[in-house]
Amino acid sequence: MKKPQRRKKPAGGLACFQDRLLELLAAGKNPRQVRKALLADDNLAEFHVYIEVMDDRMLEVAAELTGKWGVKGRPS
Repeated sequence: MKKPQRRKKPAGGLACFQDRLLELLAAGKNPRQVRKALLADDNLAEFHVYIEVMDDRMLEVAAELTGKWGVKGRPS
């Protein structure tokens, strides 16, 4: 019996936003760099309004928590 094929995730969407944000935070980017990179990503266009108003302090705290508690990869 054939296994069902997994569908590819479409570009964009919440998972894409979360993955990209985590990647930037884990890389040690400052809030301006994070915001600039997110806004430059056309796959995240649906989140650009939200990204534009992200507070610098929120991104700093997120980076700190990612460094302390972040786990790379997804649980299987």
